[in-house]
Amino acid sequence: MIFEGFILFAHSILGNFSDRISEPFGNLRIDLQSADIRTTLSAYLSGALFSSILIFSILFFLSFTIIILKNMPLLDILAAFILSSAGALAVFSVFIAMPKIIAGERKRSIEASLPYAVNHMATIAVSGVPPLAIFHSLARFERYGEVSREANSIIRDSETFGYDITEAIKRKADRTPSEDFRRLLIGMASGINTGGNLSSFLNEAASSITEKHRNMWKNVIERLSMYSEAYVTIFVAGPIFFIVMGSMMGLVGGGSINPVILMEMFIYLAIPAANVMYLLFIEATIPKME
Repeated sequence: MIFEGFILFAHSILGNFSDRISEPFGNLRIDLQSADIRTTLSAYLSGALFSSILIFSILFFLSFTIIILKNMPLLDILAAFILSSAGALAVFSVFIAMPKIIAGERKRSIEASLPYAVNHMATIAVSGVPPLAIFHSLARFERYGEVSREANSIIRDSETFGYDITEAIKRKADRTPSEDFRRLLIGMASGINTGGNLSSFLNEAASSITEKHRNMWKNVIERLSMYSEAYVTIFVAGPIFFIVMGSMMGLVGGGSINPVILMEMFIYLAIPAANVMYLLFIEATIPKME
């Protein structure tokens, strides 16, 4: 609610300007929809611009105040301006990148739950219930995470906004970040329009998605095996070799840098930082597990 209020406030000030510059940000509109950020492109751009202006003003005011109090050269004002501009640009870049990051996380969450959700849908469809009832059942199971949220969105479009069920499904297919879920929804909408056997389609989709999910995890396990071998080589054997070499350098002496300080920096800074980067790499490359 706070974020939405901030966006609306920024749009009331910068809305006209945001409307004029929104055309080059067409991809951002798609990212906002995929991330399920329920605001217009113009309003979101207004929030990004207002935040950037705010950060620039704060940084420049603080820098300028320090320059005056410390009686620094006027040339430092230019440095303060550059620093403030860099801060504003960084904030704007974060705003632009955030929807894509959120959409990526939603995609991973959807695809982690999708095999189980589709099997659930196929089981419900066997009883011959209407398509909307299938999504109602799916939405009640919160354990399916983002898939349940997507089902809730279809229900909202159909029951609140008055869309036909096939139109509601197609709208969600256009907005979901998961390609597998998009194909499933398009297939469902096509089957409903043509009067096809929805239960048969969902059973086939469940088998296909489950098999794809199983093969994906086989590949993940193989990759993890390679990652573990690389970890042992780089983060276990490598540091031991470096510490031994550092000890030998300390015994020989003659260097301009104290080997003890170099080893301490390596042990207390380089190794932890490298491990954190390795964990972030694993988190980014390995799919989520339900």
